[in-house]
Amino acid sequence: KGEGLVVPEPPIAFNYLGQLDDTAAGEFELIPVPARDSRDKCQGRSQAIEIDGLVRDGRFVLTVTYNEGQFGELRIERLLELLRSSLESVIDHCRRKEEREFTVSDFSDGAIDEHGLEAILGELEDEC
Repeated sequence: KGEGLVVPEPPIAFNYLGQLDDTAAGEFELIPVPARDSRDKCQGRSQAIEIDGLVRDGRFVLTVTYNEGQFGELRIERLLELLRSSLESVIDHCRRKEEREFTVSDFSDGAIDEHGLEAILGELEDEC
């Protein structure tokens, strides 16, 4: 199944770089580099739009790079408005929840999968 199937590159790449507030207890220093200067001039862009996100100084920061010949600034601004609205909806949903929910990504060592997590949480519920 799937032989000969051509899967196109997604038009948008999203890369979450993590929370960089306490990076290596001060061993490294972040320096501002304009996104357009961080790419090798010989390296082509694999996606039409690239969004990099990180948390710095307690704020979620997004950097967007895109092909200016393919997308106008107003179109990208509209995309970012929609992204912001969607993120605010997710945050609002999470804040209104009365019970905490766990996902596999809440456990950093990766030694548990979704089924294992469900089994553990089921056992905990049975004890209460």
